[in-house]
Amino acid sequence: VSTQSTGSSGINAEYGASLIAAQDNYTMVNVLDGIEYLQYEGMKFSKSRGTGVFGDQCIETNIPCDIFRCYLLLNRPETSDTNFTWDGLALTNNNILLNNLGNFTLRALTFCKNSFGSEITKITLNSEDEHFIALVNTHLAAYYKHFEARLFSRAFESVFSISKIGNQYLQYNTPWVLAKGSAFRTER
Repeated sequence: VSTQSTGSSGINAEYGASLIAAQDNYTMVNVLDGIEYLQYEGMKFSKSRGTGVFGDQCIETNIPCDIFRCYLLLNRPETSDTNFTWDGLALTNNNILLNNLGNFTLRALTFCKNSFGSEITKITLNSEDEHFIALVNTHLAAYYKHFEARLFSRAFESVFSISKIGNQYLQYNTPWVLAKGSAFRTER
């Protein structure tokens, strides 16, 4: 179990002490991340001044919570302050979630379903395929490295790098064309 703190780790420490004192078998925090501040449109978040966007307001936008989660993970203030902006949220949704990850996921799954009845078949790799796999493995290693270092925004960027090169790979290789060809081409 982990939690994050923005300058108020004393409060979290007091909370942890109260859980211990309760002696009621609560799950204890074992890692406490100290992170910087998330600002709202260039200003400090302040509930009392109404500066920011808060959970109840997020619900009222009818924007799915996963879009907020993605944006906040990518902009997590791990090493310096970051800034929440509505334009940034829209760009993350449109360019990263929809055009990158969503597009790659839909293309790959649709291709697999339409060409192979949703089954992964054995293929013969060529040097381009091996290069692609090496690139994916490099980004996957970066994901694990950043995740273990608790740099979640960088880890998340690695995931999107994989879907980006996956889109490029599909576009360049046009596997849907190969799948309609001879047995030799479909094994490829």
